[in-house]
Amino acid sequence: KVQESARVSGILHDIGKLVLLEFPDFFKKAKLNKQGRITQDSEYAVLGTSHSEIGGYLLGMWGLPNEIVEAITFHHRPSIQISTKPDLLTVLHTANGLANMCLMEMESDFGTYLDMKYLDAIGVSGYLDEWLSITHQVLDNTDNDQVQT
Repeated sequence: KVQESARVSGILHDIGKLVLLEFPDFFKKAKLNKQGRITQDSEYAVLGTSHSEIGGYLLGMWGLPNEIVEAITFHHRPSIQISTKPDLLTVLHTANGLANMCLMEMESDFGTYLDMKYLDAIGVSGYLDEWLSITHQVLDNTDNDQVQT
């Protein structure tokens, strides 16, 4: 069950971005970061919400399990959730951040892509170098044109 929830969360974590496509003015107003990507802060500035919150709301309406809805809703801001141990949100947040680090070739800047306060609080930040290495191995065996986070 845990693996299935992680798989579903990974596949659907950015579904809110599809909803944003219905708002072309958003893309005209949103600011891009150095990599040419829209930031979550820009989403909040323009819309007052984020793709992750929109996606979580949509999946909640569809009746997906709360664990999946919460992981998707908070995957960019896990500190909003009160958690004392690793859970599905931890897996999704970390996998998304590490994949983005690898794809953007930002190898040494965990703090840009991950909520280090959250990861420290639940006791997993010491594993990040190992997990980054595993992420590289997975992505090296995947066509990067097919991988979007």
